[in-house]
Amino acid sequence: MRLAPLLASLLASAAPAAGVPVHFEINHTTTFGTSVYVLGDAPELGADDITRAIKLSPHAYPVWQADVELPPGTQVQYRYLTRLDSASQVGNASNATFISPQPINLTVPGDPLAPRSGTVRYFSGADAPVLQVLQPGGGYTSVPFADDGPGRGPGERLWRADVTGLPPAGPWQFRIDLGTLGLDTPPYGAHYITALTRLWLQEGQIYSYRPAPAVSAPRVVKINVFHSALLNNDRPLYIYFPRGYDEHTTRRYPVIYMHDGQNVFQAFVQDSFAGSWRADETATLLISQGRMSECLIVGVGNTSDRFDEYIPPESGGDADLTIAMYRDEIAPMIDSAHRTLTSPEATAVCGSSLGGLLSAYFAWQEPSFARHCAGLSSSFQFGEIIARFASETPRDIRLWLDSGSAGGSGDGFVNTYAARDALIANGYALGDTFQHFVAIGAGHSEAAWSARLDRVFLFLMPGTGETPTAPAGDAHGLALD
Repeated sequence: MRLAPLLASLLASAAPAAGVPVHFEINHTTTFGTSVYVLGDAPELGADDITRAIKLSPHAYPVWQADVELPPGTQVQYRYLTRLDSASQVGNASNATFISPQPINLTVPGDPLAPRSGTVRYFSGADAPVLQVLQPGGGYTSVPFADDGPGRGPGERLWRADVTGLPPAGPWQFRIDLGTLGLDTPPYGAHYITALTRLWLQEGQIYSYRPAPAVSAPRVVKINVFHSALLNNDRPLYIYFPRGYDEHTTRRYPVIYMHDGQNVFQAFVQDSFAGSWRADETATLLISQGRMSECLIVGVGNTSDRFDEYIPPESGGDADLTIAMYRDEIAPMIDSAHRTLTSPEATAVCGSSLGGLLSAYFAWQEPSFARHCAGLSSSFQFGEIIARFASETPRDIRLWLDSGSAGGSGDGFVNTYAARDALIANGYALGDTFQHFVAIGAGHSEAAWSARLDRVFLFLMPGTGETPTAPAGDAHGLALD
C-alpha cells in the first residue's frame, strides 16, 4: 500500500460537516476569461489559499453568487477577487486581483459547535497505558487509561480513557504511551487519526463498536460472469468485503456501486485497462481509522458497449437500461446473497469519465436507488444533463463533482464547472450534500482518480459511528422477503 502519500492526502481531507448556508453575492462586470471568486480564512472558503478560492456562479451575471455552508457561530474573514478562470491558471497563486480592499468580517448565524468529549477503549497487555491526544498547536494532552475489565485472553486487559476538549467536528489524532514498551502508533504514521469520539482500538484498527476478538481481513471476490437479461450481455463483478464481515454476522452494510469495475481494485489490477483506482486499499485504510463506514463495494464491469451503456438517452445513449440493470438485476442479487442495507441512504454510485456522467445521470434520474453519488472527471461534453440540473426540481441527493486541470481539455474542467453552476443556480449549496473539487495538475487517468479517491469515499460513506437502519418493506424498488 502507498501509505505515505495517502496519509498526506488524508490529513488534508475530511468529510464535510453540515453547516449554515451563507449567501455570497457581488455585482461585478468581468472580461472574457475572468471570473469572480470568494476567498476566506475558513477551510470551506479556501483557508486563504488563492488556488482554493471558491468561484462564484455567473448564472445571474453581472451578479456572481453562491451559497456555502459554514460552521455555525464562527467568525470568518473573506474577500472577493477576480482570477483568470482557465484550467491552466487555477493553480497559479499569483493569479488574483482583489475587489475587496480589506477583509470583510462575518459572524455565521447560530451557536458555535461545542468541543466534543469521547471514550477510547483499548485492548493491551501494557501495565498503565496513557492516551496522548495531539493538540492543534503541537504537544499532547495525556489521559491515563483506567482498567475496564478482562481483555481477549490471558495477559491482556481492556482499558478505558475518557477524553474532553476534542475538536467540535472533523478528525483528531492520538497515540498511546506504553511506558517501557514504547509508543503504540498506527502503520500509516506517527498518530492514529479518526473522526469518531467513542471508539474501540484493537490490533491497530479503530472500530465504532466492540469487535470480535479476532477479525478477518478485507478481501475482494470476483464473479467472472454476470449475465444481464436487460442488456443481453455478460460482464464481471468484483465485490469488496470489509474487515470482520465473516465474524460480525449480525451487522448489515451499506453498498457503493462503482462503474468500470475492472479498474476499481488493486487486487485485480491485472484486469484493468491502465491500472486500478486502488479502491480496496483506500477503503481498507479509511475504515481502519473509523473515518469511513464499513461497506461493500461492488465494481460493475464494463463491456464493449460501454459508450452506449453509459450515455443518457437525451444524449443518444442507453443509460436508462444500465440503471435498470443495477436496480433490477445487480442490486437484488447482491442484496439476496450478502448482508446489505438497501435504502437509498445506505447506497452510493461512483464513476469516472463516462462513468462519472453515468453517476450524475443516475443521481438525477433514480434518486430512489442511491442518495450518494460521485462523478470524477465526468464527460459533461454530453451536456443535456447539465440543462436538467438547472431547470428541473432539485433531488434529495448528495453529489460529488470533480475534475483535474491538466490535459487537452483540462480534464473537463470547464464543463464540470458548468454542471456545478447549474446546480448552484437551482439552489444547491456547497457543503455537506454538494461538493466540487479541482485536483490541480491532475489529468484523466486511473492514477489521478486513485490519488483523490480518499476524498470521494469520505464524502460518500463517512464514518459516523452509527449504522444506517434497514428500511421496512420496499428496497431498491423491490419487495424483499
